[in-house]
Amino acid sequence: MRMVFLDESGTGNPEREPWFVLAGVIIHADKQWKSVETYLARMATEHSPIPVADLPHNFALHATELYSGGKIFTREAIQKEKRWEVLDKLVGLPTRFDLPVVAMVADRSNFPDIFSAYRYCFMEISAQVEAYMRRLPDQDEVASIVAEDIANVHWWVDSMHRFQQKHMDISGLHADERDRLRLTKVIGRPHFENKSMYSPLQIADACAWAIRRQIAKLPNATRFFEPIVPLIIDCRHPIPGAYEYVGPRY
Repeated sequence: MRMVFLDESGTGNPEREPWFVLAGVIIHADKQWKSVETYLARMATEHSPIPVADLPHNFALHATELYSGGKIFTREAIQKEKRWEVLDKLVGLPTRFDLPVVAMVADRSNFPDIFSAYRYCFMEISAQVEAYMRRLPDQDEVASIVAEDIANVHWWVDSMHRFQQKHMDISGLHADERDRLRLTKVIGRPHFENKSMYSPLQIADACAWAIRRQIAKLPNATRFFEPIVPLIIDCRHPIPGAYEYVGPRY
């Protein structure tokens, strides 16, 4: 079974963050999950500026905090170079563990609110995962999606997800588009959970953050974007040339 961990970036003021990105990694639950979890916990232990026992219960590595400084990785206590070294490791985990990356980008000006952009990206990423699963040698394998728990998306995402699984025949779409969006390998209802120092959602957070910064052409974006490029299996986006290196990975 494959587990897909998703997180979002670009939910702030749309004037400053005009692009919304939903991205994540596909993990083999039996062969990779425990190794990834162990490595993430070791990263927290090795790099936390305070003893692990004193960390808040919901502590997790966040790309934004590592890049700019924050409550735990403060600018005063940890120099930028040290924070960025940890961030380099985080964005390098898809390559280290051979984790396929899925991503979807939305121009927020095309959506009435952030939740509509989220639902659209979630639907498209579900289709990306479905396409990936259909190409695996073992056709008995299935996938389940885990996303960060954020307010106001559960019901809409769950409803849309079940429609992709059960009712695409009445969607009114062209047959090819119905087949692309229909979910047969992505099973069950989406799960939502909070980040922790053990959670692969930390990798998803770093991927979404890196992709959004690359599309927005922000400073130092390429440094943190390039490590994940070879792992991206699909990304439908409106920015020509943003993913000139991307090819299918199966």
